[in-house]
Amino acid sequence: MKKKKVLFIIWSFSYGGGAEKILANIVNNLDYEKYDIDVLEYLHADKMEPVNGNIKILPPIVDITRQDMFSKIYNKLINSSLIKLFPGLIRKMHLRKIYDVEISFNYLIPTFLLSRNSQKRIAWIHSAIYDLEENKRLRNKQRKALSSVNKIVAISNATEKSIAAVFPEFKDKIIKIYNGYDFSGMVPEGTVTDFQLLYCNRFDENKDPLQFIRIVKRLNDLGLSVTAKMLGTGVLFNEAIRLIREYKLEAQIECVGYKKNPYAYYKHCKVFCLTSHSEGFPTTLVEAMYFGKPFVSTPVAGTDELSQNENCGFIARDEEEYAIKLLELLTTSELYKNMSEYCSNYVINYSLKNQIQAIEENCL
Repeated sequence: MKKKKVLFIIWSFSYGGGAEKILANIVNNLDYEKYDIDVLEYLHADKMEPVNGNIKILPPIVDITRQDMFSKIYNKLINSSLIKLFPGLIRKMHLRKIYDVEISFNYLIPTFLLSRNSQKRIAWIHSAIYDLEENKRLRNKQRKALSSVNKIVAISNATEKSIAAVFPEFKDKIIKIYNGYDFSGMVPEGTVTDFQLLYCNRFDENKDPLQFIRIVKRLNDLGLSVTAKMLGTGVLFNEAIRLIREYKLEAQIECVGYKKNPYAYYKHCKVFCLTSHSEGFPTTLVEAMYFGKPFVSTPVAGTDELSQNENCGFIARDEEEYAIKLLELLTTSELYKNMSEYCSNYVINYSLKNQIQAIEENCL
């Protein structure tokens, strides 16, 4: 049987984000006897995802690890305007191979780089795209790119709704494929003592670790003293330390830093906390559910599906409601037990096996 030639185009496969991990799981688990798989990343950084030997990682368009003068000038020119003005030309400069299937692994730049010469083109979108409503030029370029694809994959109800709202003319192209997770690889390492609340995310304005700290203080004000650990790093790390000291929470909140394998912390926490302002689909919540941990989250994409009508987690609209939901979970043992069991049972719907089956049936 002749193998299908498949190309995945992603903004970066080496920046350390959730989309990279999802793509690595996909390409590593597609049948190598049926598919020849290439991955083209627009921007190359220094945190490459591990892939099987049969997966070919193509030279990137922009390589920020190269610091010679020519590379710096080239990268600046490409990033500033050329990639948006002449994506077809840049694609031909870097890649002329013809593929049976091309899949852009997010919107904007990856979709601009799709070739009309391929037999099938798929746009895979990981987040809400309402930001395009404020930028007519980019919205029109995205419309042009989506007009040439066969299908548009949305990873959540929120993503699907946003695509249909911004581009109603493409509503019939949209299909939904949830992210799949390799649960067998989520193996805890090391020893961690039991604690109550876990924050595991970047320390930046979007993920909002400072909101988590304020919520812990609110719990104190409500009469509940908790133990919490914060995993991750980022531009707000020092500000988080400062706020913990200001609120005199040093005995309650530990900033652990980045952990490549955080699963021992998932295993030994009681409730997972997400305080982001936006998400594509929150991988951390799925990981927490795998370990039977209910969650409280801000209302971001994916939480409606994952909460399962508050059987797996609560969605809080503000910090006061967030603290009250945590108080309820931490002090009502029967509620906690039921939600924990529901998490463990429901999360299997997000298995990698289910995702691979959906991809083969709908995209390849």
